[in-house]
Amino acid sequence: MDPLNPPPPEAPFYDRTHDRWVLSRYADVLAAFREPRLWPVGARPRERSQIGDSVAQARLRADLQSALAPAKLAGWETRLESMARETAAALPAGKPVDLVGTFAMPWSLRVATVVTGADPARAEELADLARAVSAAAAEPYDDALQAAKAAANPQLERHFENARMPMAAAAFVALSHTLPCLLADIWLALLRHPAEMAALRDGADMPRAIEELLRYAGLARMLFRQAIGQVEAGLGSITIPEGGSVVLRVASANRDPEQFAEPNRLDLARRPAGQLSLGAGGHSCAGAFLIRMAVTVGTRAFVHRFADAQVIEPLEWQGGSGFQSPRALWVK
Repeated sequence: MDPLNPPPPEAPFYDRTHDRWVLSRYADVLAAFREPRLWPVGARPRERSQIGDSVAQARLRADLQSALAPAKLAGWETRLESMARETAAALPAGKPVDLVGTFAMPWSLRVATVVTGADPARAEELADLARAVSAAAAEPYDDALQAAKAAANPQLERHFENARMPMAAAAFVALSHTLPCLLADIWLALLRHPAEMAALRDGADMPRAIEELLRYAGLARMLFRQAIGQVEAGLGSITIPEGGSVVLRVASANRDPEQFAEPNRLDLARRPAGQLSLGAGGHSCAGAFLIRMAVTVGTRAFVHRFADAQVIEPLEWQGGSGFQSPRALWVK
């Protein structure tokens, strides 16, 4: 299935195969994001002692958001913009180009190095470790990938143990691997909609366009939650017992016709209506402002250089049930 065409939302139901509730309607997923008793976990349930506490999480989020203050983001944006334009300009004209391998991946690795303060001499080594972590997030049901992640994570953490930025190892993974996957999905959506690409090139409202692109082509297909207390209200009249598992089908929620008119149409002039690709509530993406900034910078350079490009089919997808993106995005 093409991940840019997710299944439609449906009423909450219990998936007996995986022993969890499934939420896919916008209102249900939003309520789950805002429910403090539904805690972010992986695909496998955890013991209560393995789940973090809200006070420590709030402190960590506050520290990270302080490190991502507007003045800091503005300084990075200027530098990353220059890097993006430089990367795009270096690509050959008149020849097929893989936008993932020659643009999104190398530029995103430089972004990760700049933002986290990683040693540039070890960037490729760290990227290999981050790849294992990212692959496990892309397919959370694969035990071999989860084992590779468990081996790679401590090595990443050791490298960043003295980093100034909180959660620097996680940020490096997100910027070096999650970001290029997200950019590949977004750029593919624009390439498939040349009128919207032209509007963006001709000066369409960029912040509004990015929110629509995150809604239409956001990376996360599903996220997982575990109840740390019984949950009853606001989730489609279901009761989730303490310890119960929940999967949130984010991509389907972003296509809910009850929330978005003509949800399967990419409309960069659409009035923002609360896309859920970066979460919501107390467990939303703590680096959302950074992700938005990086996506904006990368997409601006992409549109400037490739507004008239065409996709060379067929596409080969990578990833799995967590998220998918083109392995390569060849254009001419």
